[in-house]
Amino acid sequence: MPEKPYICASALQPEHIGPMTAHLLSARKLQSSHDLVLGVAVSAETVANDTRVKTRKVATLAGLADAADQINPDIAKLSVHFDCRDYTQGNDFANLDDLLARYSRPFQADALAAADALDLQKVHSFQLNGTVRPHELAKFKEGIPDTPIIYALGSELVRLGDDAVLAYLDVCRTHLRHVLVDLSAGTGKKATPEQMDHLIGLVRRAAPDVRIGMAGGLGPDNIETEYPSVARRHGPMSMDSETKLRTPGSDVVDPELVRAWLTKSQNAATMVK
Repeated sequence: MPEKPYICASALQPEHIGPMTAHLLSARKLQSSHDLVLGVAVSAETVANDTRVKTRKVATLAGLADAADQINPDIAKLSVHFDCRDYTQGNDFANLDDLLARYSRPFQADALAAADALDLQKVHSFQLNGTVRPHELAKFKEGIPDTPIIYALGSELVRLGDDAVLAYLDVCRTHLRHVLVDLSAGTGKKATPEQMDHLIGLVRRAAPDVRIGMAGGLGPDNIETEYPSVARRHGPMSMDSETKLRTPGSDVVDPELVRAWLTKSQNAATMVK
């Protein structure tokens, strides 16, 4: 495997990065089996007027640079997240080509701008939420050859069937370091054990060299149960939480929930050898 799995607290704002880095340092519970990652979503001009994106707290490039200034890469690193879905297109697609033509939002220029604005030594990864066009992915990877890319495998591709998932991953696998199995698209929906097992099997079949992660419905309330259950079947996995780090019923991140997630997910990692 290329590197360790990771634990990520997603959808943070730049102002959270300094305090969370300090918390991790003071807690001195640094999980050597997993990299610790703080995820910041970046707003691009192309999504500025998207109603769904406007309701989320996302950072500008200036805010992202500020977050990088606050982080200590010896403790944790940044993961820069891009929403690459065009939600105006619904989710009724005839096939993979139709999905890529209508639902895949161009991201390459904005992602390269983010990469140019950062010290990549402080960046763990760039995460692409949505099934992006393979040629854009390849071009982006050319610009960041040494920085991992995470692809969030979501329901928009999964609902097209196993052949579509296998075909897409086969084309893109050389550009990806991690595949995050996430059927929730930020809604907090949790995959069933059967769905998780099946999708992990598909990823390993199509892209045996990538690291696999789990997301969707995970939080400090359940990670110590959910992670060991999956990891005992499939080996060490990455873990990502977003929705359950927000104040219930809102899009506001709760720092106490983030701290609890970082503690309990590290505990969960120690339960599986």
